[in-house]
Amino acid sequence: MKKIYEQLCVYDKRSPFFIEDKDWPNRQPRTNCSCDYCFSGKDKLALIIIDLIETLEKCNEAFQLTDMIDKTPWRVCYNGKEITVYFDSVKICISSIICG
Repeated sequence: MKKIYEQLCVYDKRSPFFIEDKDWPNRQPRTNCSCDYCFSGKDKLALIIIDLIETLEKCNEAFQLTDMIDKTPWRVCYNGKEITVYFDSVKICISSIICG
């Protein structure tokens, strides 16, 4: 998850590269921002990934599938094709896509 948080806007307090703008103390992340992460779209993708992982973790807790979640296949439709993925694979794949 650390590498995903590294892709957030520099004005997002969750980012390890957080910058506090003293001239604009109430600055909101992503608002009129042209940092590398916002400009390249990495911030937007990181937010989607963080939301996806948090949702999967909530599902894991809700259904108490702690031991099974990594082994349970998930059917996903991608570009009109159905593929099977596993939770662990999704985390690894998503991390490699966003972090290179």
